[in-house]
Formats: sequence, C-alpha cells, structure tokens
Amino acid sequence: MPVVKVIRSVVTPGIEEVRTWLADWAVAHPDDVRVRLLSVEQGCTGQPAPGYEAAFLHALVAGSAECGPSNSSLDPAGLDLGGLPFRLTLGHDWARLSYSHALGDGTATWYFLGMLLGDRHPRPGPVIAEPLGRGLLATFGPPRSRLPQAITRQRELRHLRAPAPARAAGSAVRPSSFAVTTAVSAESFTQGAREFRVSRGPASVMSIMTMRAMLLCRHYGLTVDDTVTFMVDLRRYLSPGASVDGNFSWSKSVPVSASDTPTRLSARIGGILDSGLPLLNFGDALRRFEIRRAGRPPAWCAGDRTVRLMIAYATEWTNTPRPTGSATPRLTASIAPPSPNFLGFNVVEAYGRIHLSLNWCTATLDRAVAERIAAEFVADLGTGPVDASLWPS
Repeated sequence: MPVVKVIRSVVTPGIEEVRTWLADWAVAHPDDVRVRLLSVEQGCTGQPAPGYEAAFLHALVAGSAECGPSNSSLDPAGLDLGGLPFRLTLGHDWARLSYSHALGDGTATWYFLGMLLGDRHPRPGPVIAEPLGRGLLATFGPPRSRLPQAITRQRELRHLRAPAPARAAGSAVRPSSFAVTTAVSAESFTQGAREFRVSRGPASVMSIMTMRAMLLCRHYGLTVDDTVTFMVDLRRYLSPGASVDGNFSWSKSVPVSASDTPTRLSARIGGILDSGLPLLNFGDALRRFEIRRAGRPPAWCAGDRTVRLMIAYATEWTNTPRPTGSATPRLTASIAPPSPNFLGFNVVEAYGRIHLSLNWCTATLDRAVAERIAAEFVADLGTGPVDASLWPS
C-alpha cells in the first residue's frame, strides 16, 4: 500500500525541470530504487524495457491544475502505482508524493521530496539496490532470506478480513473508511517542548508526544492497548559516528504502561536502539495483537473503542525552500493503519512547528473526536487537558 505525503504553501518547480533532474539522476545512479520499476508482489526491481526509459521517467512526475489535492487522493488504499516506485504530482503551490512502502519511510524520503521541489544542493546520495531486503522486509518481515514469507505477510496486511461472523454481519471495514485529520502547532512549539522537558526531566520530544497521544485517547474514552508500534527515522537517534546500513526507518513494538513518563519511555526506546534488536515483524505484531484480543469483540465491531497506536515521527525537515509569502508550509502524511483498530499519529517537525496527520478509521473513531484529539495534540505543552499527567507526582 502506498504512502502519501502532501506539502501545501510551497513554491513548486516546473514539471519538465523535475523530469530533467530525474533523467540525470537515473543516468548517474541506474540501480537507485527510486528510478527503477518496482514489484512488491514479486519482490524485485528492474529497468524499464528498452525504448521506454523516457516514458517511465515521464510517468513519475505529473501536473495538476486543481487548487489542492482532493481528500480521496490522501487515501493510500485508493492508489495504485502500477509498478512505479513513486508518483509526484505538482500543483501551483502544493505537491503530493505517493510512493511504495517498500522504499521505506523517514527523513530520507522527506529530503528526497524536498530536493525534487527545488533544493538540489546537496543532492541525495544513491540508495542501494534490493529495496525489499531493506524496506519491505524491515517493516513486514524477518531477514531477507525469508522473502516469500515476508511477501505473504504483506499480502495479508493488504487484504485483512474480519472473522466470518463479522463479515456475515456486514461489519467488515472497507478501504473507504480510512480518513485523515491534520493539525499544525504554533511556530514556537518545538522550542517550548524542549524547555518543557528541561524543567520536567530528560526525554525526547517523540516520547513526550507519544505519551500525550495515549493520554488524549484515554481522555476521550478510548481504550488504548499497552503496546505502541513506532516507525521512526533511526539515524535521528544514533550516537555520533554510528551508521545504519541503508535503512530509512525502524519499526518496533514497544510496551507503554499508563504509569509511564516520557523520561522512562525515552530511556526504553534508547535501550532498544543500543541493543541492536531486530526490526519489528509487523505482520506478526498484528497477529499477536489480535490473538491477545481473541476473547473480546473484534475491534471493527460497532461500539468497541479499543485502539492500538501507530506512531511515525520524522526528523525536522528544512530542505524545502521557505515560501516567499507569509504562509507556513503544511505537511500531511498518510500511512493507512493496517486494520481498523490502529490509530496512526504521523508527526513531522518543520520550521519549529509540529505537523500532525492523524490517520484513523471511521468504524473506530468519530470525526469530531479525531479533530479534538488532533487539535489538542499540537497545543502548546502545558496547556492541554492531559499535560498535568505527563509526569505524575
């Protein structure tokens, strides 16, 4: 299933300018997975057929006369890349990047998008081949030697079905139930967050926001599972001098209790990184979650308000040129939750602000509640309804 990123209030380059840059990039880096055909089902990449190279690169970039991306275009479930690694759509003051999850997610993708939009210096380094060993397997499966099992799990996630009784009752959730709610903080948010954590205890901003997300969900009557699935840019948290072998991001299922503090959660995440534990087998994590809930009603049945949080946190993104006007760039990320009971918080730091894209399913959450959670998630720290509980006395 593709990932969708949208940027509004930006100055976009010409379509042919981007296509020319991509053509130069493809010549210099023919094995880069971003300029190769991609088949997630078959687990491979390849060059376009001879004579079709120009048409392939042409298809990667398109223009749009619309005032902005439609709401339906934010739903990854409704997109089919048709073998393309990504598709960039350029509007007058907005851009939308849809790309295969097999390419990974995280800062590298934001940087690549920023450079496509005009900031070419420095150009992004080439990405090594074998994207499924680095991207799909890192997210959906174990080591690359077990590729068939990973692809099987990936298919299962794309075609999740409710149990037979639920299907018979017509309560299975269809892709159209996916929704996105966005919110943007004040420009001083990240600086205030750092001051807040200095006065309360050492913790990463990501940990603070994760605890805030959990507390807000509980505040609005949702029962939150005691594990959180993280999808975070790994390089942001590496010690100086350390490196990652090609991974854009890591995914891990982390236990988070109601009595945790951001400081404890931050230390736990740091310990996971230091330990070098393998990346999350996302398919198995989903199965374990459903098995543990076997004695309860399915999460997609009406009236059940139990959710599991999925947190994607991106590094500060500064490579995109700041617009000449007073408008602030607005960023939206859509990563469809793998099942209705997942609630996705996609968070990006940009120009001192926090940009939230709350990905949710209408079978699990009311739009009014989703909008309140999103608005209070980006409120200045210390002013929200649950902030007093972040560091309990």
